[in-house]
Amino acid sequence: TGTKVWKDLVATVGRGGTLENLEGKIPSKSDAIKLILESKGVINRIEGPHEAPNPHNYNHINYTTSDGKKGTIRIEDL
Repeated sequence: TGTKVWKDLVATVGRGGTLENLEGKIPSKSDAIKLILESKGVINRIEGPHEAPNPHNYNHINYTTSDGKKGTIRIEDL
């Protein structure tokens, strides 16, 4: 968690957007939560695949950054 790669991921999550892998692997739920909390974000929902209004075909966490941007992190497990 102190590596440059981790710090870069925290910065990416801090800007919002979608993150689908962590060093080439789908992140675990606990890693995704750590990234969101370290970036000062807020978790909105943790959920599986779903349809409209914003369809996702994978397990994911929706979050909001400290400045109000919305993002999604794909996770391997619920």
